[in-house]
Amino acid sequence: MSRNLLISLLVLAVLPAVLGCVEQPRKMTPAEKEAVKPYILTTRPTISHPLDVNLENHVTLLGYDVDPETPLKPGQAFTFTFYWEVKKPLDEGWLLFTHIEDSKAAPRVNADAEGAIRKHYPPGKWQQGEIIKDVQRLTLPSNWDSATATIKTGIWFGPHRLQVLSGAKDEENRVVAAVLKTTVKPKEEKPLTLLVPRATGPVTVDGKLDEDAWKAAVSSGPMVAPQTGGKMLPDTSFRLMWDDTFLYVGYDAPDDHLHCEFDQRDGEIYNQDAVEIFLDPDGDGKNYYEIQICPSGTIFDSLLTSYRANAKEPECNKWNSTMQARVSIEGTLNMKDDVDKGYTAEFAIPWADIHHAPSSPPKPGDRWRANFFRLDDAKGGKKAWAWSPPLNNDFHNLPRFGLIEFVGEALLAPAAEVPATGTPPVSGVQPAVPAKPLPLNVQPPVKLKKLPMKKLEQPE
Repeated sequence: MSRNLLISLLVLAVLPAVLGCVEQPRKMTPAEKEAVKPYILTTRPTISHPLDVNLENHVTLLGYDVDPETPLKPGQAFTFTFYWEVKKPLDEGWLLFTHIEDSKAAPRVNADAEGAIRKHYPPGKWQQGEIIKDVQRLTLPSNWDSATATIKTGIWFGPHRLQVLSGAKDEENRVVAAVLKTTVKPKEEKPLTLLVPRATGPVTVDGKLDEDAWKAAVSSGPMVAPQTGGKMLPDTSFRLMWDDTFLYVGYDAPDDHLHCEFDQRDGEIYNQDAVEIFLDPDGDGKNYYEIQICPSGTIFDSLLTSYRANAKEPECNKWNSTMQARVSIEGTLNMKDDVDKGYTAEFAIPWADIHHAPSSPPKPGDRWRANFFRLDDAKGGKKAWAWSPPLNNDFHNLPRFGLIEFVGEALLAPAAEVPATGTPPVSGVQPAVPAKPLPLNVQPPVKLKKLPMKKLEQPE
């Protein structure tokens, strides 16, 4: 036997074993095939709300049915059915998504995996010529406070979405499938607003918040649950003040288990204990800042050019503030068996780092979009607090940010008596600080200007 023939025979012998190691697409089980069989059609049905949305010449969204027809009540369940026609098959891995947004284009519900088609027969398995009846049982949240509910959908794979070539879509390349009416009456909603006075004296950034200036600073009052706006324990609050050089932020975070194992800048500290600051100085929904610190003193800072751009544009994470930021802890970091008391965090953020403000430093009466959060990897599970609740799990829900308004001089009233004004974002949610009148002999030293805010663009 020749040497070449021997090598060929060996290759042929080994090849099946090698091919057997290659991961093959998972085939549907008989039970799964039976479950989706009623939802794979061969002819076009009668559709109550016809559409003709072309997704990259692969799939057409023919339209939808909704049952019951609107208006929908908060807390009501309803059935929403998409009809998709397959023009060209897709590769394995493509999936469907469904988002429900309120009238401010704020995402409130993510229902990507709801329904038999989503679970057993996603777009990566669809065959040419099929019409897919994609039935979803959805529920409008009980705290829904919007006169409309917008259904957005599309087909995605990793960071990619099929391009919407025709039909209604938004800036994030999502199909705007339907705008459903609800029983909620439209109302003007004023964002939560917190006054930011000038500092009354010098501040040493050491994380202790023990200077007289901090004692006179305005407090946010107790922060609330991000999803509902309800009460959260233990009480967590922050304070704000400013001078010609810095914006000062001080957090008071009681915590019986201090946990942050990250020690490198821009690590994922938001997965453990951290306090967060979001600033959108000109209120346009672009070029906003995310700044965090955890009990170990590790910081995270990012400049996002658009909604969640740090996930799409790595350059956003390369921005580093020159801020001063420190923490002071009462307890032992990363010890599971002891009982800690908590930590305080202190930031001095230079105006020179903020490049998208109407004026720098700000002028009295200037208003910035902003929000503030706390994350806690507690012994009983993860917890979170918000100042202006996003009413979902998305801390980047820009339309739900509040306003901070810069005051020309120090406020003379005690912090607890300075109200955070504005309409609560959801019925039953109280402002961060109860609205108490200033003492009769004390008035704010300046007349605050009312400046128009730019309308936020629609984020995902």
